Amino acid sequence: MRYNKRLTKAQNQVLGELEKLATQSGLKVSLSKLSYAGLKLKGGECRLREEPWVVIDNFLPFEDQLYQFRQSLSRVTIPQAALEKLSPQVRAVLAPPKDGTKAKAAPAPPKAGAQAAPKSVADGPQAEEAGEFPEDVPQAALG
Repeated sequence: MRYNKRLTKAQNQVLGELEKLATQSGLKVSLSKLSYAGLKLKGGECRLREEPWVVIDNFLPFEDQLYQFRQSLSRVTIPQAALEKLSPQVRAVLAPPKDGTKAKAAPAPPKAGAQAAPKSVADGPQAEEAGEFPEDVPQAALG
């Protein structure tokens, strides 16, 4: 994983550990800037040559990147050996809510002066989830 100067060291460590976990779980990971010709993409999941990929814009805020990793990892089987090596911060990010309910998503606060972008095919499979993040991401994981 590339070090992101806009994030804290702890945030970079959490994202690096999530990237490693994703690859150990059989996902290919692509982290890069996903804005071209004025089009901004958040990322998502896809299959390329029969291999599962997670594509994440590494210029997104930390919470958005966490959300993308969490969504992708929730759909794959994570090896037990990899789970045992996780830091407490990453375990907390991946843990289900303590009350046993499914993680809920809350809309992200709008950015000052930002206009809502129309949803399109380019928004990927999570278009209906764009701008939503889990409420139960522990603050300790956010650095």
